Amino acid sequence: MDANAFLRNKSYTCRKEKPITFRTYDTLSRTLEALKGIPDDSSVDFFDYCRSVKAIEPRDSSLVDFAAEYLYTCVCSNVGDMKEYTNNVLRQIDGSNSDSYVKGMLTASILVGYSSLMYSAQIECKEIEK
Repeated sequence: MDANAFLRNKSYTCRKEKPITFRTYDTLSRTLEALKGIPDDSSVDFFDYCRSVKAIEPRDSSLVDFAAEYLYTCVCSNVGDMKEYTNNVLRQIDGSNSDSYVKGMLTASILVGYSSLMYSAQIECKEIEK
C-alpha cells in the first residue's frame, strides 16, 4: 500500500480533504529531509535545535517558539499538574483571535508535546555499558 492510500485509509481528515498533490508530497518530503538532517542528540542543546528547526521554514518560527516554550515550561519549571497546565494552554489557544489554521497547528503541537512528555515519563532509562 502506498503512503497516500495508507493515509486515506487511516486518517479521517485525509479522507475528507481533496487528494494530496505531487507538489504537496514534494514539499513534505523536502521538509522531512531537512528535519532528518538536524542532529537530535546531546551534542545540540534545546535552543540550538529549535533555531535549526525554525530555519527550515522561517514563516512558521512563531509556531515552533510557542511549542518550544510549552515543552521548556513543562520540563524545566515546576509545573505541579501538567494535565491542568496543558488544558489551560489549550483553552488559551481556543480563546485566541488566531485564525483556525494557526489554532489547529498550535493545538496539534501542544497535544504532540504533551503525549511525548507522558510517554517519556513512562520510559525507564538504563545506562548501557560499553
